[in-house]
Amino acid sequence: MSTDAIDPNTLMTPTEVGVILGCSKWTVHSYCHTGKLGARRVGNRWKISGAHVLAFLTGTDNQPSASAS
Repeated sequence: MSTDAIDPNTLMTPTEVGVILGCSKWTVHSYCHTGKLGARRVGNRWKISGAHVLAFLTGTDNQPSASAS
């Protein structure tokens, strides 16, 4: 998938991100839990912004801060 197709403002589930990254949703859960991939907990679920996915794919460390809303 091209990074142009990822909207930085979209919130995605670990399953959706797993499809993009080519890994399982459990791997994405692990990335979120360890901080390798920026994410937020909403209730008991992980939500990952498109901006965090793009930063992960491009290897940049300028991920949006967790305090930005």
